[in-house]
Amino acid sequence: MRRTFLLGLSLLLMVVFTVTGVLTYTHLREHAEERVRQLMSARLADMLELLQHEDDSTARMRDTCEQLDLKSARALAEFLRVDSERLRHAEQLQELGNIVGAVRVLITDAQGSIVAAVPGEWVGRKLADIDALHDFAAAAGDGKTEMHRFGDASDARSLQYAGVPRRDAPGLVLLGFPPAEAAQPISAERIAKFTPHFRPGERARIAVFRGGALINKGNLPYRSTELLSIPLQGVSELSFPDGDYFAYAVGNARYRLVALIPTADMYRPSKNTLYSMLLSNLLLFLAMFGAVSYLLQRYVLRGLSRVVESLRRIASGDLNERVEVTDTPEFRRLSSDINAMVDTLRFFGEEERENMNRELELARSIQSAALPGRFPAFPNRPEFDLYAVCVPAMTVSGDFYDFFMPGEDKLHFLVADVSDSGIPAALYMMRCMSLIRSVARSGARPETLARAVNTALCEGQSTGIHLSLFYGCLQVRTGELRFINAGSPQALLQHEGGDYEPLSMSSGPVMGLFDDARYTGCRLQMQPGDRLFLYTEGVTSASDAADTPFGGARLREALGEHAPTVADAPRAVRAALRRFLGEGRELQEDVTMLALEYRGKKRAARELCIAAGEPQEAEHMLSEALEAVFAAPADIAELHATTRAVLAALPPATAVQLSICCDEERAELRLSYAAPRLNPLSTLPPLPLDETHYQVDASGVNQLTLCKRLS
Repeated sequence: MRRTFLLGLSLLLMVVFTVTGVLTYTHLREHAEERVRQLMSARLADMLELLQHEDDSTARMRDTCEQLDLKSARALAEFLRVDSERLRHAEQLQELGNIVGAVRVLITDAQGSIVAAVPGEWVGRKLADIDALHDFAAAAGDGKTEMHRFGDASDARSLQYAGVPRRDAPGLVLLGFPPAEAAQPISAERIAKFTPHFRPGERARIAVFRGGALINKGNLPYRSTELLSIPLQGVSELSFPDGDYFAYAVGNARYRLVALIPTADMYRPSKNTLYSMLLSNLLLFLAMFGAVSYLLQRYVLRGLSRVVESLRRIASGDLNERVEVTDTPEFRRLSSDINAMVDTLRFFGEEERENMNRELELARSIQSAALPGRFPAFPNRPEFDLYAVCVPAMTVSGDFYDFFMPGEDKLHFLVADVSDSGIPAALYMMRCMSLIRSVARSGARPETLARAVNTALCEGQSTGIHLSLFYGCLQVRTGELRFINAGSPQALLQHEGGDYEPLSMSSGPVMGLFDDARYTGCRLQMQPGDRLFLYTEGVTSASDAADTPFGGARLREALGEHAPTVADAPRAVRAALRRFLGEGRELQEDVTMLALEYRGKKRAARELCIAAGEPQEAEHMLSEALEAVFAAPADIAELHATTRAVLAALPPATAVQLSICCDEERAELRLSYAAPRLNPLSTLPPLPLDETHYQVDASGVNQLTLCKRLS
């Protein structure tokens, strides 16, 4: 009980510890996700605000640059109106460009052809043919449009141009200025510089999209379509070749920012906290387990264990056991009450035991008297011999055997097993024996007897007790055995000189349960020397201390090694059972065995090879065999004369294989010879024989059989 309690307490604490750990882990995981969501949201919001501020600054700078560049272009157009001669001198045109801060000066006519330029190699080219300037070609001829075009700050060769109409002639004045970096949209390099300040972790990354295009693609080797699919203000889980990430996205009309933080980094603080909490909880639970187990063992379990041990001894039959547990007032009262109850049980038990012993002894005496117990059972019948034994597991048995001869030529025998034990089984057994004997004396076949007994047992059946039965009727003169098997009794058959083998038979249901049960009769032709061994289930089901059953193999081994006579067979099995069970171990079920040997009438057989012309040895062999079965002298003389006549009808040198097989009623003489096909009986007068048979087998050997009934 102590071990069971401690095991239950430990399992309970383990369950509580596990549930606490799971709940803590779930809470910390949710807390970690919420913390990272808030952190990513704040960082990305700050970065988005910074980008918006940069865009606003860039827009203001672009407006300022555009106005300044156009003012410079207007000033140059005014210089050329006042002094158009400067168009013809590249040095003066260069000087004017330097004054307004331009690195390139282009003067076109109304068709967009460059007529003057710094540097001079641009003269003669058309604006429409230059990719960076083809937007200005349409404005060259209208004399009104002022245009400004920003270049790409990422390209050092790209310029920003301002174009105004010429004031001295149709055409344009174009000035190229170096690109103003502050007026250009924020670049990937600039984003890469300040992105680390907004990352929500050491290994976190931020993807910046402008107009749906990934700006800092070089730092993020991921597919932009996956990052764009992340919903705004929501956490998503993504898997990339370099690991798993949690992603969070914010954005406005121009920008979309996606923060990526490795899953391991996000949960690392939570795991450390979880491990600390689990360790502290484990120490707490261990301390609780130790304290609770000590207190319960000290004040409850130790006393209960002593009480349970005493009760176990009392339940096993030791009514002299006393319960002496006085640790607490409750245990003292419990011990006193148990001892008083045991004293009462001992008083009534002794009286009841004496009454039961008297009743069981009476029942055993009645049962023993009902079973045939004198052996040899039929000393004046040499045709057969039998022996039976019944060993009850209790004082009285539910197994029984029986045998009787209501006539001169039929031996009835049976082995039965009642499903119950004790006095109820003994009473049921007595009823079954009476029914079987009364039906058997009517001459009924075994299957008819089984149906009649089953019907009688089923009438008024309410206890559920049933009968397993092997019943046989042996024709002593011929050796024909008719039998039935209902339920579990088993049978082994041994032919003369062979081993015991299970008897082939069909089995029907047990008796006493189903009034419509049908039973099929079986037939066996027994030969002299055949033995039949019947036994109930208690033999093979007997088990040793390791619960190993005795089994059929051990049963056949005991019969084969230690049963030279039929009476020795049950005795050998009982000895093998005692050795198998071991010292002090009793049978668990009743054991009943019956052994039967069929001897039949006295038989004799002889065999001899002679020449047909020398019948003297044949007569000597015939006399020896016939005298062994007490044949009459007249019969011996007739067979001598018949043999001499048959041999005389054959060529004298013919080799004849002569054999005789006889019993008290009949003699059979066989002659085999390889002479040319010849039946001696065809040339002889009628002989004193009852049956003859002649044939030639496939190998050409003549076979002659002569049969005579002995008087």
